[in-house]
Amino acid sequence: MYVVGGVTGHTGSLVARSLLERGERVRAIVRNREQIYQWKDQGAEVVVADFNDTQALSFVLEGMKGAYLLTPQSVYDSNPLEKWAFQNQSIVSAIQNVRLKNTVFLSSMGAHLDKPTGLVQALYDAEQKFKKARIPVTLLRSAYFYENWIPGLDAIHEKSALPTFLKPKRSIPMVSVK
Repeated sequence: MYVVGGVTGHTGSLVARSLLERGERVRAIVRNREQIYQWKDQGAEVVVADFNDTQALSFVLEGMKGAYLLTPQSVYDSNPLEKWAFQNQSIVSAIQNVRLKNTVFLSSMGAHLDKPTGLVQALYDAEQKFKKARIPVTLLRSAYFYENWIPGLDAIHEKSALPTFLKPKRSIPMVSVK
C-alpha cells in the first residue's frame, strides 16, 4: 500500500488516481472529514491527518511500501516559512520513525538554492532536512504548474488583473500536472 498526501490538490490526486487505476492499494491523507468519501468511493483507504503531527504521520506511514508527500502550503498563513519548516520536520521525523524506504517529495525548481527564493525557501528547508536525516528520497523539483493559474482566472475575468508574485515579462518553465 502507498500513502499519498495532497489528494485534494492537483498532484496528489493525480498520483492517487494513477495508483488506484494500476490496481495498487492507496491510503489517502486528507486534512478534514468532508473529503473522506471523495476518495473512499474511489477505493482508497482514507485517513485524516495533520502534517504538523509527527506521531499521527508515523502511524499513517507505518508498514507502507512508499509515499508521495508534500508540504501543504497556503499563502494565507501569517508566517508561512515558519509553519512549513515545522511541517517539514514533522514529515522527516515521521519517515525516520517508520524507516520508510521509498518517498517521493514534491519540491520545486529553485529549491536547491541557498539564497532568498521567496516561498520556495520552504522547499529548500525540506530538502536540507531530508539530506541531514539521510533519508532515501526522490525530490520532484517541478517547474511551475499551469494549474497554479486556475484560482486567478476569475480575477482576470472580473477585474482584468492577474494576482501573482511573479514579475511581469519573466519567463519561467511550466508544466501541466498531468
